[in-house]
Amino acid sequence: MSQRTCKACGTSYKEQNLKKEKLCRTCRNAKRNEYKRKNYPATKSQQLQFKYGITWDDYMSMMEKQNSQCAVCNAPAKINTYGYPVLAVDHCHATGKVRGLLCDNCNKAAGLLFDKSNYAVELCKYLAGHVEDKEVIHFSVNRNQKAKHYWADYWAEVENLRWWG
Repeated sequence: MSQRTCKACGTSYKEQNLKKEKLCRTCRNAKRNEYKRKNYPATKSQQLQFKYGITWDDYMSMMEKQNSQCAVCNAPAKINTYGYPVLAVDHCHATGKVRGLLCDNCNKAAGLLFDKSNYAVELCKYLAGHVEDKEVIHFSVNRNQKAKHYWADYWAEVENLRWWG
């Protein structure tokens, strides 16, 4: 490996690849990140088109229809380092059809249930059948007021689901 001088910052570095950019790693990363920041919608559109067959405009239209919230739990979209809202694109693995935008947790849950709605129903039945654990869970989150409200809402929903069991 030969020693080179970075044309941007003037530091000396070892040439590790055959690219002739003449930039050190730090300057090369900064250049790449600047490009990504300036061209985020275009590069994201390419990714969306390749993976799901939708464009950036389609994605943002879905985001707007969902008020930048998860379609399942209404969690707000995270804002990425480039200042754009981000939700996962939910799609049917069998047909490839895009269904909506989900937060990471709901997207993982849908994937773990193998996109089978009967699995989700069975899981709800299972959870509704274990209501006696309510006091133990409520005690463990007793210090956090937000968690109290969450669990109160959760158990109200479980009571509504009891007709399944």
